[in-house]
Amino acid sequence: MVRVRRAEEAIGRAREIGALLTAAREQPLEPAEISVARAEELVEAVRAGRART
Repeated sequence: MVRVRRAEEAIGRAREIGALLTAAREQPLEPAEISVARAEELVEAVRAGRART
């Protein structure tokens, strides 16, 4: 009986996730962007990593 209950819970949760995904598909995506400062941080991190190898 425990397995049946867990399976039903899992199926219910999967349905909830499916509904969330369906709703998300209908929403527009925001443009992807990072600040200049963050981009510079990332470049510095890559350069530092290269210097160690």
